[in-house]
Order: sequence, then C-alpha cells, then structure tokens
Amino acid sequence: EGVFGLSVWAFYQTDYEVSEAEQIGATEVFHGAVTSRLERAGYDSSWLREIRYVFDSIENVDKNYEGSFFYRLR
Repeated sequence: EGVFGLSVWAFYQTDYEVSEAEQIGATEVFHGAVTSRLERAGYDSSWLREIRYVFDSIENVDKNYEGSFFYRLR
C-alpha cells in the first residue's frame, strides 16, 4: 500500500488578500469545494483528510523566492 500525499496550493495577489480570505472564511470555502470535487472523483475519504492546503501570495513569492514558484514549492 502506497502513501497518499496531496498538497493544494492557492495563490492570491497580495499578503493582505491571503489574510483577508482567512478572516472571512474564503479559505474554508475553497477547501470544501476542492474536497467535494475530489470526493466525486472517487478519492478515498481517508485520503481527503490528509490533503494539505497552502494559501500564499504572489507578493510573497516575489519578495522571498526571487519571483519563482519553483523555489516556493520546494
């Protein structure tokens, strides 16, 4: 049996937008929408509990990762 691993990354334009999305519950809405689609696609429910969601900003990538999503995702 293999080990399941899935990360879902979502990038907002600014750090402020990331913070705002968390405060108003938009990240939870996103989480639920992705989980629901994966459920309908047949993903095992135990796998769905293991999904890692990461919310970041393009602003952060530009400031701290030389504008490289490759570096940010490593």
